[in-house]
Amino acid sequence: MGRHRRDRRSWWRRPRPGLTLALLVAAIASYGLLVVFSHRIEQRSRRAWEVEGNSLDQLVRRYPSRGTNSQAREVETIAAELGLRLVPNWSSRPLRLDPGAVEQWQSVRDALGEFVVTHLRRDDGRIDAPPQAVADYLREHRQVLARLRSVIADSDPPLWRRELDRGPEARLPNLLGQVALHRILVADALEALRGRGWERAAADLEASWSLAAGLREDPVLIEQFVSMAVLRFQAGVLRRLPEADSRWSERLAGAGDRGLLLDALRHEVAALSMVDPTRLTGELSASERAFGWLAAPYLRVSHADALTRWQQALSGLEQRPSLCPPPGRERLDWRVASRPWWNRLEDSLEAGFSATGRLLRLQLDLELTRHWLALNLERARRGHWPAELPLGGASAACPEERWLYHVSPEGEVEVRLSRSFPAPMHGWALPLRHRSGF
Repeated sequence: MGRHRRDRRSWWRRPRPGLTLALLVAAIASYGLLVVFSHRIEQRSRRAWEVEGNSLDQLVRRYPSRGTNSQAREVETIAAELGLRLVPNWSSRPLRLDPGAVEQWQSVRDALGEFVVTHLRRDDGRIDAPPQAVADYLREHRQVLARLRSVIADSDPPLWRRELDRGPEARLPNLLGQVALHRILVADALEALRGRGWERAAADLEASWSLAAGLREDPVLIEQFVSMAVLRFQAGVLRRLPEADSRWSERLAGAGDRGLLLDALRHEVAALSMVDPTRLTGELSASERAFGWLAAPYLRVSHADALTRWQQALSGLEQRPSLCPPPGRERLDWRVASRPWWNRLEDSLEAGFSATGRLLRLQLDLELTRHWLALNLERARRGHWPAELPLGGASAACPEERWLYHVSPEGEVEVRLSRSFPAPMHGWALPLRHRSGF
């Protein structure tokens, strides 16, 4: 009879089905607790955000939904003759574009945009002739632009659909088409100014202002970015218009409002709070879906952290007297808390940080433009440049800075800010210095 042989394997290599089962049950239970815990943290962050008056329902009450009005549809029809599609891609409205007009616009689009930006970035009123293709395009469509100006001037502003109540699924107007139409109007205004066609340039600006009415009123972050770009277009042309309507100074004083940008940021976060961070989209493999399912607690806690930091940041931003960074710093970082090391999700606060930097630069651009409008009005009234700035030298956007004014013996005038700022993080800006020389 053989002797019983001892199992010489180490303790941890021996099969222990009971221990294995216990560990498996403990892991499942721990994961379940993590799911419940992370879900509660996320819900608490969402409730805290809404308690502060930032719920989507409250925003919708202040900015009720609207449809596209008849004026906007008429503008869409006229823009089609310029080769532009203003009808949103989600719209079922049948509007056929002439392939020839589209091809012509695409052939001059880049050159026209370069012509506009190059001139508006100059610190004087000099305007060169546009490239021949751009000049031909503007000349061939002069009657279309005249009809566009007439339609906008004789009616209420064109307004496109606004549907904040849909949160992250809200549909947007065709912003690329609208920006292109503004560029065409600005290019036509510059070409008119080059030939001393003050009235046509002023009419182009009026059309651009009315066309952007919906953008200025909508608390949607991407629309606010576009509105800032359009305001910069308009301000750049106004610096070159000798006798602008006095209403423009009032308009620019009311533009660049921080309150509307704050509401746009609230809408951005309200939409973010409605997003399920564990929801995976697109065609994913089984392993990718399994990873998303297992990572759900981490994703929910990271999402809650982002909402909490947004709440703290916006609360602090509301209390700041200005968006101007302190002396010695190029940009204002109003984020109260940095993203913790364990949260590896994309930091959504970067969009808000960028937005406030853009708004500050726009406020400065508009201030300088208002000073230039006031100087031109005083010169027209007196017959010479005034001895000091009619609006005073203090800067409202940067209270610690001043606008410096100088009149040379030759009669040249210069206005500049006492402090230099870097170019915006995105896009371009008008110079913070303007002079009368050509």
